[in-house]
Amino acid sequence: MIRPQSGFYKLPELDLSDIGIEDVINYVTNHGWKLSKNPSSHLLIFDGPPDNYGEPIRLILPSNHNYIDVELRMTEAIDLLANVEERDHKEILESLKDLQQRYVSN
Repeated sequence: MIRPQSGFYKLPELDLSDIGIEDVINYVTNHGWKLSKNPSSHLLIFDGPPDNYGEPIRLILPSNHNYIDVELRMTEAIDLLANVEERDHKEILESLKDLQQRYVSN
């Protein structure tokens, strides 16, 4: 398992074995985040609620699972969601899994 670290902030170690990029996309779009236009086909950028300066908070995901930094980017996304929603990382993971089950059931 990669121990994600971004800059000086140590990211949490999360078990992402059951979570895919599609799950995060479904979660954020169901929570009001909007896909933003960007020139790169390698990235998906979502605009969320406004930050303290009125600018949308940006969540960035790789466009597919083939990139080497997928686990790091997914961990960053879950960490961002936990901070924005003021929830524990494990709660975000559980919400992702719950939503995943709803999509599988339909």
